[in-house]
Amino acid sequence: MDKINFLEDEFEDLKKSIFNNSSSGAIGKNAATSTGGAAGDDALSMSGFAGGQNARATVDGAVQLGQGTNNDANTLQFHSYKLLEEDGKIPNDRLNLDNTPVDGSTNPISSSAVFSSIHPSATNITLNSNYVDISAGGNAFYVKIGNIVFVHTNDITFKNTNQPHASVIFSNLPSAARIHTFCMTCWGGSITTLRLRIAENGTTLYNFWSAFTPTTSQKWSASFFYICK
Repeated sequence: MDKINFLEDEFEDLKKSIFNNSSSGAIGKNAATSTGGAAGDDALSMSGFAGGQNARATVDGAVQLGQGTNNDANTLQFHSYKLLEEDGKIPNDRLNLDNTPVDGSTNPISSSAVFSSIHPSATNITLNSNYVDISAGGNAFYVKIGNIVFVHTNDITFKNTNQPHASVIFSNLPSAARIHTFCMTCWGGSITTLRLRIAENGTTLYNFWSAFTPTTSQKWSASFFYICK
């Protein structure tokens, strides 16, 4: 029998299979199965399983939990909600893809933010000309996705950073949610490390290293990210 037809005579045939087929089992008033399992009053199944009053799995391999009817082979259903497709995948309707904030964030990375930011636009970072030789070329920009800010600097030349813990190098960044410290390493000229920091609620990167004097032969490039508000 390929599919259960819910007629009185077939009810009786299915109920007899409880006693005639040791590989199947049905428990409950008018419960019946072909070669599977059924539990609950008026529960019916083929080779799958039906559990609950009036739960019915009408084709081979179907599983029905709770009152309702599953007419799709090799799938799992709870009441009228499909939980697993035939290929074992969860239906999109069962996935939680809302924009509810997490971890107290007011600007979370959500499904909509990710999909709409596959090609996010870059925003230029303001370079402080007191400490960066703007005429020497190079650039800096950031890309913001949700509450993550990705920062990139390319071929920056510093001309004066002799004031540690005070020299503002970049500004015009999204406000940081907490303190972050970064390192930049020169790849042209002498290998030197520059430590930068953005303070909590801050929008600027400033020198957080002991005093040093870079040269025009040193080009600095770096990429890093931080959590913004």
